Order: sequence, then structure tokens, then C-alpha cells
Amino acid sequence: MSRQVRISGFTLIELMIAMSIGLIVIGSAIALMVSVMRANSENMQSTRLTQELRALTDIVARELRRARYNENTINFVGEARDDDNGDGDVDSDDWQPSNPFEAFTVTAASGNDDGDAATVDGSCVQFAYDGAENGAFRTIARTVANGIGGISLGRAGGASPACAAVDVQLSSPELDVTRFTINYRDSTTVAGRVDTDWARITVEGRLNNGPAVTRRVTETVRIRSGVLPAMPVLPPAP
Repeated sequence: MSRQVRISGFTLIELMIAMSIGLIVIGSAIALMVSVMRANSENMQSTRLTQELRALTDIVARELRRARYNENTINFVGEARDDDNGDGDVDSDDWQPSNPFEAFTVTAASGNDDGDAATVDGSCVQFAYDGAENGAFRTIARTVANGIGGISLGRAGGASPACAAVDVQLSSPELDVTRFTINYRDSTTVAGRVDTDWARITVEGRLNNGPAVTRRVTETVRIRSGVLPAMPVLPPAP
């Protein structure tokens, strides 16, 4: 007597349906993974761009804070203008202490960027400070080489270099600086209070080989050393 064994399984149609569903699930998972990896990569590059811009802005800010510094300023304390040339008159021809590092000039006007008519706006700043390495007179400006923008430092011993001078490239070669602006306001007297000079630094850029993402970083710097005031005129000695 023969015995029939019944074997159950999936039909071809069921297998095809199962495979189709599996492929859809796997495809969705792969697409999600690729999307997450792309978003993570863009986020990392965006963070790196922000860090590069902040580091660059900090370098510029540290330089500007040193502007006008003169290690011999203490010698001017208590000094007054008197008849140095012996002509019997105490006037402008007589000795007046001066700081050779006093100049702070913003050039390459870029319009009224910040909406404040009292500020001088430009993309190049020329200044100086005592004790600076490789030249006291300095220029920081945006320069362009091979279509890539950067921030450059020019150095000289006797006068501020031109805005196009490039002695040191401050920005990373992987960074394309699309905008560099200095909004400068000199000291003013408001309601009997003297405000110190300050400069607002704005740097905008993107990564050369990164996504088309642009970031902007702004920092305001107080110029710690002011302009030497006119010395009082002493009456003639009795």
C-alpha cells in the first residue's frame, strides 16, 4: 500500500511577492542610510566651515587689538608742551609727543554696510603697533588668487603696505573668502563720556570643495590703545 506524502510550500507567485517586498525594504533602508550619511557629511563640513571662519576672525581680531600699542607711552605721562624751541612762545612749533604707530585707516570703501553713517566701512585696514614681528606697519585685506578669495597680511618696517600686499596668508587654502568687511568707528564723546575706538569684523566664505554653503562670522573688537591727546600748554616760567 503506497503512502502519499503531502509537501506544502510557497508558490512561485508568493515567492515573487516576498522578494519584491524584501527588495523594497532593502532599497528603502539603503536610501535612508545614504541620506543620513550625506546629511552627516554636510553637517560636518558646515561645522568645519564655521570653525575655519571663527579661527580666521579671531586672528584678525587679535591683530587689531594691538593697534597703536607703543611700549614707550609711559614716557609721555606728566609731560607738557613748553617753549622747546626757545622762541619765547609756547605754540604748535614746540614739542608735542606723538605715537608713530597711531594711524588706523580703513580703505577700499565698500559702502555703508552696517547702516551706521558714523562708521567707516571698507575691506582693507592699515595699522601699526610696537614690537610687531617682521615690521610694525601692517595691512589686512581680502585678496584673490586663482579665483579664490583669502585674507592676507602685509608687513613693512616704515609705512603701511598696500592693500594688495601678501606676506602671510591668514586664511586656510581650503577656504574661499567671499567677503571681508571692517566697520570702524573712532572715539567720540557722548554725554560727557568718551567711547573708545572699535572695529566690527565680518568674514563670509565657503569651503572650496564642499557643498554650496556659505557662512558669516562677525566680531566686534575694541581698539585698546587710543590716540594721544594734545598736551596742555604750560605758562612761561617766571
